[in-house]
Amino acid sequence: MGDIGALEKDTLGEIGNISLGSAATALSSVVGRRVDITTPHVELTTPQRVRRSFPVPSVLVNVDYVKGLTGNNLLIIKEEDAAQIAAAMMGNPDHPAEELGEIELSAIGEAMNQMMGAAATSLSDLLQETIEISPPVIQRLNLAVNELPDAFIREEGELVQVRFRLIIEGLFDSMLIQLLPLSFAHQLTSQLIEDITGDDEPDTTAETYTDEETAAVAERTIQEESHRDVSLIGYSTESAPVPPKYKGERLALFSDIPVKIDVVLGRTRLSLAKVFTLAPGAVVELDKYEGEPVEIFANGCLVGWGEVVLYNGYFGVKITGLQMNEKVGE
Repeated sequence: MGDIGALEKDTLGEIGNISLGSAATALSSVVGRRVDITTPHVELTTPQRVRRSFPVPSVLVNVDYVKGLTGNNLLIIKEEDAAQIAAAMMGNPDHPAEELGEIELSAIGEAMNQMMGAAATSLSDLLQETIEISPPVIQRLNLAVNELPDAFIREEGELVQVRFRLIIEGLFDSMLIQLLPLSFAHQLTSQLIEDITGDDEPDTTAETYTDEETAAVAERTIQEESHRDVSLIGYSTESAPVPPKYKGERLALFSDIPVKIDVVLGRTRLSLAKVFTLAPGAVVELDKYEGEPVEIFANGCLVGWGEVVLYNGYFGVKITGLQMNEKVGE
């Protein structure tokens, strides 16, 4: 059987923290509850050991990386947990289905699609490379009697397992299992460590570092990459005032940056069950009354209000009010 070093284990754990942290945010938005995915535990395992440790009806989510990385990623959750997620999405969290039907599996598929899309985006930011994934493939399997998908039993049973604690407020406190083929785990950690340290190959032997040195290197390299924006946000502009004569020049530097403008007519929130009943001709009620101004957003920030008009054959918006930060332009 192959091996995976302590540095690679720590790196995979931090990658999981970052990518599945984003996945938790995505899942929270579809179930309407707080979601935490924490405490990754990384170990080398085999399909047989996975089945012995998880011998219950489960939902498996298989995702292929098709650009930026080449490999497979498998998520496993208990079927009873999946049923509770589906029930929450359909607005009936107190009565989960005893057995997952077509509607419940569709709901879980959408939830996992949102989660894995968010995770891939975070991984892309971390590696500074475009990452594309295939649509998630959902399977119901009882691991007590069924084998894992073929992609995870080809390499003589060498798998990396990352076990997370999955907590959804008011629903359950359970486990989420992530499986990676060993070769893909090596590829993933090699690419990240090389990007950060400039080394061509990670050392896959645990003996090269003491536990303390390994933890320090992994924590420092990953946190520097993933939390770079946090240090910038914490910088105090009061310590470095800009002389007045340079203010106009400073603003001119940003004059050609494109700004995305969105006009929002209104919003509403529907249960997934209601969405499934929508058909052509259905009317969705929004949270706005007739005659109320629409909201104008610049790069996601509310900047004003207006009214919809017809301009040269196109819809436009006539600005009727602005909400500007007093510090803009200072």
